[in-house]
Amino acid sequence: MQARIPIELTPRRELLTPCSLRKWLSVSRTTLHRLEKRPDFPRPFVVGGAKRWDRSEIERWLMDQR
Repeated sequence: MQARIPIELTPRRELLTPCSLRKWLSVSRTTLHRLEKRPDFPRPFVVGGAKRWDRSEIERWLMDQR
């Protein structure tokens, strides 16, 4: 009998919506658009036509800004 790996052990990405990202960064919609134009800002995923950012990528970007 094979051992099964519990689903809970599978690493998951926390994806942020534009609204949640703006709130977390405390920026306006316009500022988020400006950030998206920067070459060093993480690119969003498109899920069902909606943008989503990986929280860990945003955290790394924030650390690089220091």
